[in-house]
Amino acid sequence: MLRKHYPTCSMSYGFLALAAIAAFPAIADATSVAPMTVQTLADHAGQVFIGDVVSTRSYWADNPRRIETEVVFRNVHYLKGELEGEASDFTLIVPGGTVGQTRMAICCAPKFKVGERRLLFLLPTYKTFPTVGVAQGAFRIAKDEAGIDRIYQHGKIPVIGIDEKGFVKLSGGNNHHTVRHVVESNRIKIKPPAIEGASKAMSCDDFVAQIRPILGKSRKHNLAAPAGKRILVSKTGVSLKASAAWRARANAEAASASTKKPGPRLRAVKPSAKQQIRQRSQTTKSDSDADGGTDR
Repeated sequence: MLRKHYPTCSMSYGFLALAAIAAFPAIADATSVAPMTVQTLADHAGQVFIGDVVSTRSYWADNPRRIETEVVFRNVHYLKGELEGEASDFTLIVPGGTVGQTRMAICCAPKFKVGERRLLFLLPTYKTFPTVGVAQGAFRIAKDEAGIDRIYQHGKIPVIGIDEKGFVKLSGGNNHHTVRHVVESNRIKIKPPAIEGASKAMSCDDFVAQIRPILGKSRKHNLAAPAGKRILVSKTGVSLKASAAWRARANAEAASASTKKPGPRLRAVKPSAKQQIRQRSQTTKSDSDADGGTDR
């Protein structure tokens, strides 16, 4: 039977181009993602849900050799794309993690920790990272001092609404927060610009109320299985082969070079009478200097 949920964020419940692998601490490759409106996030998402992270487990996977992390969510409530009979637990496999002294990470991708509460926009299938727009589709929910659930992006950047162009609006300005996030997540030793005009994060209930109509009108993906499934990309080396057109052009150029007429030959110019007299005079003087300049 299809279960209907009308989730709120205030309910009480008893989470990453190419990647880099290196010795801990890791060096991560840069990831470039174009800014997306909430409408674009919703259209690309196969499922959108709120859930609690209850466990994470990193391990080595093969074919190709890589590190992955299994993230288990509990008390999952769907805002979009719930499948019939789907359980309230959700297991998501994300690229990256730490095994022993080796860490694999994707720059700017969200990192899930046990005890977190998350609101995720999940791609139906993925090749790089399962959340839409990498960090753009991964929100964190945390209680403030008054016990109100509030919404954050990039882990701890307050979300204060949706602007007139449909983008998620962040406290203090998106550019300042983007720089700070990149600096802190990659341990870059520079001082990020100061953030001005900071505001408190909006409540998660208010944020859900704003995005719910957008999700309702977004693209439906008709999933047969839970979203966020990885598609492994197979890369095989192939030998380079010259095309027939290239060989024909190269042969034509070689034939043209072999039949090309040589350039004009240089013709010796006979010196004038005055030049001949001057040359003989210089030759006689040179012979006299070589004999010491005196007659014997």
